[in-house]
Amino acid sequence: MLRAFGLAVAVLFTGNATAQSANLPLMSADAIGPIKRGWVQSDILVLGLPTEVRQEPTEGDPKTIYTIAVSEGVVVGVWFGSDDKPYVLETSSPAFATAEGARVGDTMARLKTLYPSGRVSSGLIEGARLNFTLPADSVGGVAGMSFAFETEGLSDDCLREGRSCGDLSAMKSKSFSVFWRPD
Repeated sequence: MLRAFGLAVAVLFTGNATAQSANLPLMSADAIGPIKRGWVQSDILVLGLPTEVRQEPTEGDPKTIYTIAVSEGVVVGVWFGSDDKPYVLETSSPAFATAEGARVGDTMARLKTLYPSGRVSSGLIEGARLNFTLPADSVGGVAGMSFAFETEGLSDDCLREGRSCGDLSAMKSKSFSVFWRPD
């Protein structure tokens, strides 16, 4: 079953599969598994994978979100702007890993070990958010790659930009996103 959760600026898609192999499909600045950055909507449909499509109103232009079932319980989301160009790839499935081995479900402590120059950010604009953003040198020309964390149970005061929420090292990531500014 596909479930969607609205957060800050992303709709996160969930899967229940876990990877049993150390050779996980890659998530990078260019792709999450078989879904590639720069694809147009027809590229996704040609795959023949189960796909849900929905429109969401936003401030300014509406967006179209494709939810693609890559395999049983493994889902990738792609956001398209009104110009039909993609600007977000995302997943909440642990079935993918970065080249360094990071994946959804990793703790904040593990992500900080893998990416010592990554940064934690939080905020309350458009909803509560807590992210670990990978350093620019690992991003490869996109606006960013980040892991998102659940904010339930954290105070609004600690989530305000520039504040500290204390020790977050045991928190587990719930999603991974690649985002860029459309041309």
